[in-house]
Amino acid sequence: LERNGRFTEVEREAQMGFLAILAQAAYRNRHFETAEKHLDVIQRLLPSPVPRNHPYYVKMVSLRAAIIGYTNRYREAIRILQQCLSGDQPIQHEEERCQMQFNLALCTFCDQDYQGALQHMLAIERSDKWLFDRFGVEWIYKKQMVTVILLWESGQYEAAAALLNKMLHDYGEFLKQEIYQRAKQFMHFVLRYFEEPDLIREVSFHREIRDAKISWGEKEDIHAILFFCWLRAKMLGRPYYPVLQARLKGEGDNWDYPFNLKD
Repeated sequence: LERNGRFTEVEREAQMGFLAILAQAAYRNRHFETAEKHLDVIQRLLPSPVPRNHPYYVKMVSLRAAIIGYTNRYREAIRILQQCLSGDQPIQHEEERCQMQFNLALCTFCDQDYQGALQHMLAIERSDKWLFDRFGVEWIYKKQMVTVILLWESGQYEAAAALLNKMLHDYGEFLKQEIYQRAKQFMHFVLRYFEEPDLIREVSFHREIRDAKISWGEKEDIHAILFFCWLRAKMLGRPYYPVLQARLKGEGDNWDYPFNLKD
């Protein structure tokens, strides 16, 4: 039917919805090339000219910008997201605007503009309750965890520690779930670093994190990897983004570097 041009509008919408699900799954599992191929098909299926606020156009642009941000093109992603949020024809879809604002904060963080990234995160236009109702607890958790990191990098050390402690309290039940035990473990490592920054240079602390990493395995989603690579960059004394890129390419698993952590 598709080859003969006999797809109805409803069938085409269903096809784009299915492709959007496939693209999102590929992205979350770090198969970025596959995700972009699915998005290319969606783009071909969209009407021409594309209505600026067509739901699948908005989803396609938002996800493509996120992929670009993780594949060493974060400045291009920043340009795309800024154009969508505040250009001549800004995106009106509220949920996708919030997602774009979140991704813009992440990409700006990759560019080491920590104050700018924090401003973008705080500029998300809806309350946490509204976001919780639309996206769920995990999305809010990630938003707040990114905010903790941005506060710290912006020199607001007390605010970062206070928010992290609040999260450990507020998400107590959430973090009891087995699937989130690693997140809780990560948060406690970060809190110890906040309370005693010199720990980040201690071999014993590196060994603790290395040993914990053994149990974390390879199942973390893209945002979990982002969080952990930030801490690892601190351990290595290197900028965050190259550490993230190495990890995404499978080149970042030498936990003995820069110390010989032989037991």
